[in-house]
Amino acid sequence: MNDDRRRKKRVKRMDRSGTRSLRRRSSTISQRLRLTDHNVGCLDSLSNANLMEEVCEALARNIGEDKAEVEELKRESAKVREEVEKEREMLQLADVLCEERVQMKLSEAKFQFEEKNAAVDKLRNELWTAVDKLAKRGS
Repeated sequence: MNDDRRRKKRVKRMDRSGTRSLRRRSSTISQRLRLTDHNVGCLDSLSNANLMEEVCEALARNIGEDKAEVEELKRESAKVREEVEKEREMLQLADVLCEERVQMKLSEAKFQFEEKNAAVDKLRNELWTAVDKLAKRGS
């Protein structure tokens, strides 16, 4: 159970860190775009083109990095899900084995009880037989 919680927390942390990373990159891109918009009036068309090219390259790099990070998070998430599923199956198997052990002990206890009960019945019958014999002699 603790492993499940740890894994879930780890996946959430990874998700949050990925989200933060995307926000930072988005913020950086937005700032560059704002700079571009602000400086459009001040720059000539050549420097504008260079700046736009720079922004586009930065966007392409960020997108590539984000895609790689998303793929890594997906692989890690699938791995964690698989581990959790294996642990769940192991816990179910352990529960089944425990239940079978309890049933075996109950069967064994029932068998021993029946043997002892039969011995008590036999002794009771022998005792009544002896009491009857004594009662017949005394009469």
